[in-house]
Amino acid sequence: MEKGEGFFVLYMKPYKLLKITIACSDLLKMKAFYSNVFNEPFIKHEMPGFTIFTAKIGEINFLFCPNQIAGVIAEQNRHQFDYIVENLDSVIELCKKNGGQVYGEVQRSLEEKSATIIDPDGNTINFIQPVKLSSV
Repeated sequence: MEKGEGFFVLYMKPYKLLKITIACSDLLKMKAFYSNVFNEPFIKHEMPGFTIFTAKIGEINFLFCPNQIAGVIAEQNRHQFDYIVENLDSVIELCKKNGGQVYGEVQRSLEEKSATIIDPDGNTINFIQPVKLSSV
């Protein structure tokens, strides 16, 4: 195998992620939570009979739609997003102020500390702060 030919390079090269759609039980709470936590504005799109919201978080396009439109029956997410952050404590506080809940305790290792947050719809998000060697 030549340099740069790992699984993701070989297998995923022809694909580019367009967007992630999240079906929401409470669309307005979800929009407010993600908009405030990630400091990204959402654009409202009125469709015949329903509303959706779109935003770009980092390099990823997100689309939030009502559960009924997506036909989702799941009671909890089947995905989890992990985000690298600079200040985990401030992100935790921001999440709590906007309707999020901390799941379990903050995990710490020599390399990182992380927290799992439950958003207003019950989806989990993992926030990870790399630990600088000087702060260990």
